Amino acid sequence: MMIGLGIIVLSGCNANGRFTLHSKLTGNLATATASAKEAGNRYVIDVKVTTRGIYNFLRGKRIEHYRSTGHIRDGVYYSDKLTIERWHSKNKFHDLQEYFIHYRSKKIVRKYQRWEGDKQVNTDTKTLDHFGHNDYLTLFHNALKKYGKSPAKRITYIAAGSEETHGKIPIYISNNSKLIKQWGGASGGTLIQMGIHKGIFKKGSGSMTVLLDPQNHPVKFYFSNLKTIGTLTGMPAK
Repeated sequence: MMIGLGIIVLSGCNANGRFTLHSKLTGNLATATASAKEAGNRYVIDVKVTTRGIYNFLRGKRIEHYRSTGHIRDGVYYSDKLTIERWHSKNKFHDLQEYFIHYRSKKIVRKYQRWEGDKQVNTDTKTLDHFGHNDYLTLFHNALKKYGKSPAKRITYIAAGSEETHGKIPIYISNNSKLIKQWGGASGGTLIQMGIHKGIFKKGSGSMTVLLDPQNHPVKFYFSNLKTIGTLTGMPAK
């Protein structure tokens, strides 16, 4: 999940293109492609991440594919389905998570399947204890749509894909030039930060900070408080 999260969030920030993730300790860890397309009142966000370098040497090659499909109302994305699919060469496993958002019953249903080699070893379906129209891939698009011009704003969203916090994901948006420069951004842009509760962080909690230019294109993003490597940096590939 670590490798995909940064690109997932960027997919809502005009992040069509190719990106790299790296740290000072390990160099380049992964490359990713992200695209967001609209057709009529429908949208599709698609993200694919492939590990590289020392990550492959130590842990084996990993591929993660994320896809959100849904409908659009007044420019806001309403997710109908989130798919997360992962392959791992070293452990020879493949798993698939599907989140179905049902608006009439106001429920999110999660279906999980796992294979080891060619054998399916697990399948599980459950209704989650929270409901909202976002998923991990729609969050930043919708936050920027509503609050992108605010001087500073804190919001908590409910989103599919975050069972650890019962769907709650805190987001902070700021256009404060001084704060943006402290993070290495340029004036006229936007800083957006998301709290994350995953095992990849020290004590299970960390954050991701994204710097956007005035057109909401991502310039850089940072994972903070990661185990072992500390800070992970992402940026558009050259």
